[in-house]
Amino acid sequence: MSETPTMTPAQIAEALQVDERTFLARRPRLQRDYAFPRALPGCMLRWSRAQVLAWINRSTSETEPPEPLRVVAGNDVIARLEEKYVREQRR
Repeated sequence: MSETPTMTPAQIAEALQVDERTFLARRPRLQRDYAFPRALPGCMLRWSRAQVLAWINRSTSETEPPEPLRVVAGNDVIARLEEKYVREQRR
């Protein structure tokens, strides 16, 4: 079974490793300050899977820990990202 071209808040929250309520609460700031994709027109709380995944990949491929994920991520995600990026910077 193939994935649908859209994502729900629960699926996005899972991809970001946060609670769905946390994602929904932080969504306006992510859109305003970090260019998180807007929900699809006419689709109540649905996002383009391609746009969301591109945003996540773009955020996590930079040399600094991705600020948008820092805003919504739990401590375990922040710790993993800091470990990865600090280790890479020390090489």
